[in-house]
Amino acid sequence: MISKMTKVKKSKVLNTVTYNAIAFVMCMPVRAMIKMGMGIEDLERLNKLPRAIASPDMGLEKLRRLPEYRRRQWWDEVSRVEEEYYGRYYIDGETNEYLEANIAMSKLKLVVSFMDNGERSPELSFKEDEMAFMRGFEELAVIGRLSVDELVDYF
Repeated sequence: MISKMTKVKKSKVLNTVTYNAIAFVMCMPVRAMIKMGMGIEDLERLNKLPRAIASPDMGLEKLRRLPEYRRRQWWDEVSRVEEEYYGRYYIDGETNEYLEANIAMSKLKLVVSFMDNGERSPELSFKEDEMAFMRGFEELAVIGRLSVDELVDYF
């Protein structure tokens, strides 16, 4: 609550909740404001590349066709995002499962694309089962586009 001594004028537009929220922020130290958590801008910034790579639109075949240097740049950027997220937000209790899933899926897709092209993988922490699942998932996407006759021929 704001005392009468505060120099903030009450407006007809401001309701009690808004007025108290303004007072809370005005009285809050800057360091505490920084630790308020992950804002939507931070989430969108961090999730931009992982979301694009993890998207079904970015299939393994599409990734395999990209030059190795581009995929390595993406790997470095996703790793940087992961470090920032876990070092700055996760440690303070600000978790986002959507971002975590996109980071994991994008790293898995990149590793599989490196391995399938016979290139050196930047990380070997994924199990063969996980990579096989990713390849199988890609196969299901192809199967979903086939006609009944093509499916009969496929199997």
